[in-house]
Amino acid sequence: MRAGFSQRIPAGIVKTVLIAAALLIGAAIAVFGILILSDLATLKKLCTVETKGVVSELRKETRALSHGESTTYCPTFTYEYDGKEYTYSSRIGSSSPEFSEGEELVIMVDPNKPDRIYVPKESSGWGLGIALTVIGCCLFAVGAVGLIFILRARRRRLQEPENADQ
Repeated sequence: MRAGFSQRIPAGIVKTVLIAAALLIGAAIAVFGILILSDLATLKKLCTVETKGVVSELRKETRALSHGESTTYCPTFTYEYDGKEYTYSSRIGSSSPEFSEGEELVIMVDPNKPDRIYVPKESSGWGLGIALTVIGCCLFAVGAVGLIFILRARRRRLQEPENADQ
């Protein structure tokens, strides 16, 4: 048997590490969700010119998972602005197709950078941002509650000797 591996890790250290992990991971996930929402809001604000577009392609991306497969549908939009045709492949996909090939839709274009667009009908980005923010905040809250319990228990332990002497 190796030295050091036969000892158990104290429960207090395990709790502290789990709480720290919940706080850090929760904060990171929430910040990531907030950044997604912020980017989408900025994009929506910058893209002020309405034009007609079409879903020129619907890419189906399949990934192998340990328990099966995961399929994501990512649309490619074609639109015209100022007499020039543009194509934009969305980086955000969804597990079920939000669009169909050939579908016509409204596309909002940034007049200062026409290759930057906002598609009002594309909702998966908003859903992802909201979900990550909520999940991250919940995980952070669990860590914060755990931290409060640990600090209260520590304070009680520190006050016990004072009460025992009286």
